[in-house]
Amino acid sequence: MIIDGKQKKNIDRAVELILSGDVVGFPTETVYGLGADAHNISAVKKIFEIKQRPDWDPLIVHVAGREQLETVVEELPPIAVKLIEKFWPGPLTIVLKKKTSLPSEVTSGLEAVAVRMPRHLIALALIKNSNKAIAAPSANQFQGLSPTTARAVEKSLGKKVSVILDGGPCLVGVESTVISLLDEPIILRPGGISLEDLEIVLGHKIKINVKSSIVRPVSPGMLDFHYAPQKPLRYFDAKGLTEFVKKRGIKKNLSTAALVCFSNKEVKKFENAGFKNIFPLSIVGNYDEASRNLFSTLREIDESEFNMIYALAFPEERLGVAINDRLKKAQHEGR
Repeated sequence: MIIDGKQKKNIDRAVELILSGDVVGFPTETVYGLGADAHNISAVKKIFEIKQRPDWDPLIVHVAGREQLETVVEELPPIAVKLIEKFWPGPLTIVLKKKTSLPSEVTSGLEAVAVRMPRHLIALALIKNSNKAIAAPSANQFQGLSPTTARAVEKSLGKKVSVILDGGPCLVGVESTVISLLDEPIILRPGGISLEDLEIVLGHKIKINVKSSIVRPVSPGMLDFHYAPQKPLRYFDAKGLTEFVKKRGIKKNLSTAALVCFSNKEVKKFENAGFKNIFPLSIVGNYDEASRNLFSTLREIDESEFNMIYALAFPEERLGVAINDRLKKAQHEGR
């Protein structure tokens, strides 16, 4: 991607807004973010107000390099350096002890901060040109579908945001992996960097703690209900979905339902089970393509005439772990 003259002008305007204490929408490789100067308390509060996000749910801070990172974290343990050298810029968020100068509003009162360096030229230009670490959750209404295009941000937040920088569709399409290094390494949210890749770099197994129903989450993305469309969504493994359709005798209702699955391998089987509208996220079963298409496909279905969404579990490997996490948390009976 090349930043042209028009984009540069838009970035300059976004920088002005950041420096004046306002918020902007901007692209990253994962999803679009709603950003403000992480050290400006009133600006950070605007993020929570616009998203209708509760103040007990912490934000991720985005930086453009090691020097800026040191303005928000107290120290960098060797293991953090190792992960940064391998995966930054990229979809890996690291939880570290925060600097006391970082406002507690960013971390919801926690003594730790979630921080990452995005892999997107526009995001990095915004951070570098403003010379500000940017606090940013996803640019959508709280608990709704994450936006992977500028249009999705505009549709969700409308005129609440003065500038939305358009960087095209997000290339990863699911949020960053969050790993805490406050004690032993532990994954708090699966995402754009797989468990397998992290374990290769660290040379040992890593625990995953994605427990839901957390009263006070220690990281973004740990709520029981999140990433959800407006329409009802039910999540099943292949056996469970087949049994559900047979047991409930709902074949006649499947013409108004949509089924989201991994690849064309599942299409024929579930066409035979009575599904008329099947949306494989990757024709050939590619995890990167599937994650890139996840939220955009759910949004397309949500804006369509279908009245029910069924989602089929992915293999619990690579980015399939992150996709399953999002689909499980998106389950609901109607909003």
